[in-house]
This record gives sequence, structure tokens and C-alpha cells, in this order.
Amino acid sequence: MSEKKIALVGSGWRAETWARLIGVLPGFRLTSVLVRNAQKADRFSARFGVKTVFSEEALLSDSPDLVLVCVPKGDNFSVTERFVRAGVKTLCETPAGITEEEREIFSSWEGKVRVAEQYPLQPRFRALSALISSGSLGRVNFL
Repeated sequence: MSEKKIALVGSGWRAETWARLIGVLPGFRLTSVLVRNAQKADRFSARFGVKTVFSEEALLSDSPDLVLVCVPKGDNFSVTERFVRAGVKTLCETPAGITEEEREIFSSWEGKVRVAEQYPLQPRFRALSALISSGSLGRVNFL
């Protein structure tokens, strides 16, 4: 099985979490990270031993098999769209789109983009889930 090359967009805590995970997964390699700020780029590179770049073209020049988009929610759709249109499989954080139109476009990209949800792993949400599962609140449902 050949090694899967993964690129990251962003340098916040989500990107750092992905970088740590990719670093320990066999068969995967982090090729580069797209960062807007030179100081953050230097810090990220030093911490994770990965090349940082400042343009989408530079990120794509490494021919990643997958791009992980870890940007603020207001930028998520536009950044993801550029990589999908470039023909690269993409994984982005939530929300998949803010407007109804964006969500519809995301739906049309089936097979090209996936959406990851990190909240179930955060301590607050684990605690809420445990409380709900305990039955203390009674039957919980949502629409």
C-alpha cells in the first residue's frame, strides 16, 4: 500500500490536532501546511517538522492525496471549494456551509469532500453526552 500524502490548510488547534494524528498514523505523511502568518508558519514547522507554504499553488505542488481544511467557519466553504475545484479530495471541519446555497453546493460534491466533526471528542461534549446517557434528564430528543 502506498503512502497517502496529506496537506493541511490552517495552523490553529484543529490543524495541530490533525498534524499530531497524521504523525502517528502508519501509511500517511503530512506534506505541507498552508499558513497565512510567517510567525505561525515558523512555529508550526518547528513543532511538527513539516514544510509550511503561503499559497494554494505551493500546497498543491506536493500533489497531496487529501487536503484537510482547518480554517475559521466563515472561510470554510470558499477554501474547500477551491481545492474541490482543483480536483483534490478534501476533508473540512464543520460547518460545511453557512448559507443554504453553500450547503446545497456541498451536497453536490459527494465523493470529493467529507466533513469532520470534532466536537464529540471535546471534554464538554463528552460530559454532556454522559449526562444525557445517564437518564438523569429523562428522554432527550431533537428535531
